Formats: sequence, C-alpha cells, structure tokens
Amino acid sequence: MLLSKDEAADLVKGELEGYLQGMGINTKKNFRCINPAHTDDTHPSMGYDAKRRRVHCFSCNCSYDMFDLLSLEYGWKEKELFRNAYEMFHLEVEGYQIQDSQARQGNRNPSFYLSRKEARLIGVYLPVQISVPKMEEESLSYQKVRCGWHDFLSEDEIKSLVRTKSKEKLRIMDQKRAPRHVVVEDTYRQLLKDYPHFPKDKLKEIAEQSCTFPQEEYDHITRILKRAQA
Repeated sequence: MLLSKDEAADLVKGELEGYLQGMGINTKKNFRCINPAHTDDTHPSMGYDAKRRRVHCFSCNCSYDMFDLLSLEYGWKEKELFRNAYEMFHLEVEGYQIQDSQARQGNRNPSFYLSRKEARLIGVYLPVQISVPKMEEESLSYQKVRCGWHDFLSEDEIKSLVRTKSKEKLRIMDQKRAPRHVVVEDTYRQLLKDYPHFPKDKLKEIAEQSCTFPQEEYDHITRILKRAQA
C-alpha cells in the first residue's frame, strides 16, 4: 500500500516506544538520557511521553522523536533519514524508492530486532552500507547500498548469534564479579599504599565508587538474551 509522506511519518513516530523497549529501556519510568552530550546523567532524567510520542530529558531539556533517534543512532541526515526509516519499517511511500536486496525478500517482517547499540554492547558489528558493483556501459563502478541484519542472516541465525555473544559476554562479566566488600577492601588497601598521606576517609570513598559492578549493563544483556531465546 502506497502511503503519503505524512501517513508514513506518523507510522514511524508510532514505533518509538517499541524501539526504546528493544534497546532494553523501560518506558514506564524515567531512564538515562540518550543525548550523547549528556554524559553525567547519574539520576535517570529522561522519560517517554506516549501522547506526544517523544522522549524528553528534564535535565538537559533535549527532546527526540523516532526520526531524531534514528539520526543519532545511525548518523542519517535529511532525505537519507526518511528513506532509510521507511525502509527499516517496510513502508512504501510516495516519492521514495526503497531498495530491497534479494536476501531481504524472504524476510520482510522480522520479529526479532536488535539495535546497533545493543549489537555493540554484546560485541557484534555490522556495516550500515556495503559497496555493490554496478556496470555502466563499459566501465565498472561501485554504489553504496544500505544493509541490515536480515540482508545476511535468517531470523534463526541472528538469534543464534545473539545468544552465543550474549552468553559469552555474561560469562566474562560473571568471572570478574566478586563479593563487593572484598573488592572494595583490596582496592582500599592498594590506595593506602599508593597515597599514604591522603585522607583515609577520602580513599575509602574512592574505593567504594570505583568498585561498582556494571549491573545495568549486565541486566540489559540478560534481557537481550531472553528475547533471543523466545
């Protein structure tokens, strides 16, 4: 079905909550700001506004819709942003020619979605574009074609890869995890040796802050693994 630009844009914006949840974000409560420039958001200050279909940070005051998030995630600009967004959600839109590879033809409605941020979190990398040879008269040239997970792997293969990588990352994190009081005490003793003239209470505070297990990251990977096992 061919959609107008306004209809397509409205549908894309409606995907925001699902996209955030796919990133492991609980949209029912505030979460850490996703503005790349807002790096000190220790107390989650961004929330999802279902009525406006936007996220807003009450600390840095930034506000994003679905198109803004895709621009942040992939670096897409202007017309490229809209074309790639429509392709991602499989929309046929007036004035936009969507390029589908043969590999995607048999899998146009994937049920398992993994954002590039989640892929990086578990240690999987995939280029956004690939160079494809193209014959022009008697010369050979190359054109950039957007690619995604489903251009190369089937749904089951993607899930298998994600399960393997997630389990591997969790195993490594589990090996590094130790009783926190032991880690803090060891760190504190080492700081006392390195900085004997520094106030002990300050060294204790530094040891406490530096030995925090990345529980949020661990939980996010666990949620990714559960989705891949479904």
